[in-house]
Amino acid sequence: MRKLLVCAVAATLGAVAWTSAHAQQAGTAYVNAGFQRLSMDAVTESVEGIAVTLPSSDHNALVLRGGYDFETYLGAEAEIVWGLGSEDVNLNVGGVQIPTEISVDRAFGAYGKVQFPIADGIGVHGRLGFVSAEAEATATVAGTRATVEASDDALAYGLGFEIGVGDGFGVRFDWTQYDFDEGWDGFALVGVARF
Repeated sequence: MRKLLVCAVAATLGAVAWTSAHAQQAGTAYVNAGFQRLSMDAVTESVEGIAVTLPSSDHNALVLRGGYDFETYLGAEAEIVWGLGSEDVNLNVGGVQIPTEISVDRAFGAYGKVQFPIADGIGVHGRLGFVSAEAEATATVAGTRATVEASDDALAYGLGFEIGVGDGFGVRFDWTQYDFDEGWDGFALVGVARF
């Protein structure tokens, strides 16, 4: 349902954008860098008949993006996310709590972007793309540490806005839903430089 809603909003923004009298500069490259907060939903799996629950967790990350606006309303961007540290949680294995450190190592994404200028220096956007992420969990059982690394690919989509704060510079806020089985949400605040 969320995917359908986000796609409908992006399509509506795109349709409205074609008739807008406002215009952003087309044919420009940009980079942005900043902070992202990733939230992972809890997930429960059955492993050989035993319920294993990984609780929800929040992770801090650095995000770096590069993109190109092909024209006023359409663009594309690539994204790299680096996790900062780990989150301590208790993995529940059949009712037994096991201390576990969860970390998001990195994620790489590519997105198409529909954008709509709503006032001078202010714009909203929707983006849809594909992301590949790597994470790891380290559990301690009876004094022994074991680490498991995992990687996954998923659809990613989101909405955001950008505010210009000077000639070629701005601030951007994004919400992104990463459609992994665990369900990840990302909230990013980044500085933007346009060339």
